[in-house]
Amino acid sequence: MVNALLLGDMPVREPYGLVSFSGGFSFSWPDYVAYREQAKSALQDVSAHFPIVPASIGGRGEPERIWGQLADAAYFSMVGVPMQLGRGFLPDEDKVPGKNFVVVLSYDLWRRRFGGDRGIIGRDVTLNNSKYTVVGVTAAGFHGMDRGLITEFWVPLAMADQIMPDLETSKMRDDRNSQWLMLLARLRPGVTQRQALATVNTVKQRLDKEFRKGQKPRAAVTLVKAGGLVGGSETGATAAAVAMMVVVGLVLMIACVNVASLLLSRATVRRKEIGIRLSIGASRWRLIRQLLTESILLSMMGAALGFLIAAAATQAIGGFQLPVPIPVGFEFKVDMRVVLFTAGLAVATGILFGLVPALRSTRLDLVSAMKNETQALGRMRRFGLRNMLVLVQVALSLVLLMGAGLFLRSLQNASSIDRHAHRRRLHDGLRPEAASLLGREDETIRVAVAGTGHRAAGR
Repeated sequence: MVNALLLGDMPVREPYGLVSFSGGFSFSWPDYVAYREQAKSALQDVSAHFPIVPASIGGRGEPERIWGQLADAAYFSMVGVPMQLGRGFLPDEDKVPGKNFVVVLSYDLWRRRFGGDRGIIGRDVTLNNSKYTVVGVTAAGFHGMDRGLITEFWVPLAMADQIMPDLETSKMRDDRNSQWLMLLARLRPGVTQRQALATVNTVKQRLDKEFRKGQKPRAAVTLVKAGGLVGGSETGATAAAVAMMVVVGLVLMIACVNVASLLLSRATVRRKEIGIRLSIGASRWRLIRQLLTESILLSMMGAALGFLIAAAATQAIGGFQLPVPIPVGFEFKVDMRVVLFTAGLAVATGILFGLVPALRSTRLDLVSAMKNETQALGRMRRFGLRNMLVLVQVALSLVLLMGAGLFLRSLQNASSIDRHAHRRRLHDGLRPEAASLLGREDETIRVAVAGTGHRAAGR
């Protein structure tokens, strides 16, 4: 889950060279044009998109609510989106507002709605009662550059008023205070992210000095790896990921301590065998290596079993649909990064929790071991290593139980929140144009539009 939420690369060309402006914060159209024109020394190109566009698709079959994005002409070429059929947008298709009714479909929508018809290019589809000509279909696996948000179609930014008349982008297009666009950029070869950041903020300071005199200074622009969670919620996701990893780590420690305790008990059974090997000339280091090999083999077998369970579980988790109107989903899969992490963790735990039993089992009194006496591993103390291991297991289990209790209590408190009262407070705090969107059919998408389209609403 951490890999899917925070670490995985997007399925585009050279994803390491793509950056996102300010991690999900929005920008005005004039600022977007300024960054694109004035930061060319560090950035190959800058692309703008609006992340959430609802639409009703008609034509073949029953009408269906789908979700897409507005994107400029540079989006597909700059990002390096792989295409199953056709192409992305041409520069001329994004110049004149309301002129070019063209659309790019996602692979999933193409397969589900049109049966994978390879003759779809050049045909018309109906979006919000208007005919759009299909010019391309993206490759499988690409759902946009906002992780977690499943985008099913793209139309040019110049068609914003036609596909989403409530947004009234024609009024916001020349207003530097209307923050409604999210920006992506590709670094020039040889330019580091720090150098690009310095160039971008130089442009920002120039814009603030020329167009925002007397206004409160805005925060500096930041550049983060593109493909982050929608809305720039990496901070919350990172906190949740850390919490999950801590819980998983505690469970792993309990299991490893339990195995270490069992290995100590096994050493008692094998004391005569080990004593014989030591007496005929085997070195202690050689026996320790053998015991560590057995411990690592045991941990690797457990890791392999866990890997198989994870592969099956991720498919079930990935197919779960959240009860929200917008298509939200994550591709949880076990890739090479997960394989290497699992293998490294298995080796580390095998050595760490197998070393103490190996050292204890090879430190024998040979005479007692050959006689198979019960005190071969040394005198049993009242508070020995085994009792300490049991104490550690109990302590870790109590920590997990208390954490689970607190989580359930928080979940119970969250379920009792008056959502209608929260919606009214949100409505009162929005700008009038954003608040009007909340009165329509889909509340969730209206909140999302208000949050991305107006920085004041985001606050």
